[in-house]
Amino acid sequence: MLINSSFKQVTGINDVAEAWTKQQAPNANNEFEIVRAPKNVQKISGSGIKNWDYIGIVQETAVVPNRSINVNARINIEKLQNARVYLYVDYMTAEGKYTMAQPATAEYNYPTNGGYITISGSGTVPSNAAYAKVYAMIRSLGDGGSGTIYVDSMRLWYGEEKR
Repeated sequence: MLINSSFKQVTGINDVAEAWTKQQAPNANNEFEIVRAPKNVQKISGSGIKNWDYIGIVQETAVVPNRSINVNARINIEKLQNARVYLYVDYMTAEGKYTMAQPATAEYNYPTNGGYITISGSGTVPSNAAYAKVYAMIRSLGDGGSGTIYVDSMRLWYGEEKR
């Protein structure tokens, strides 16, 4: 359901892959980069992130209400300080307002020593949702949080579909 989920499409000198938008933490050092070797991955790095603020990438996609939904991402966590990595799906109404429904969330808080891990979450699309916002992010657990991650791929699919 996500466009350019493997971050292969990049135009010009963009620091974020096509179809993705960066979410920057105010007053923090934010860095985004497409690392091209050995294959394209999305780098997300930040420092000086205030409590519960985040830095990450997001993509919005249409969803069907009341369906089971799954999300996963392959992520290499280089470093984290006073922060966690979140894979997060928020839901919005057709009018562009956030629903009050529980988001699909997965979190991880340890470096992976150069290797990629898969983190995943699942949930149900709320009855009043028209869109989902899918995030990969570093979220600070207190003032001064920091981290660097590399996202290799992200997927979003309905639970009934075989993957």
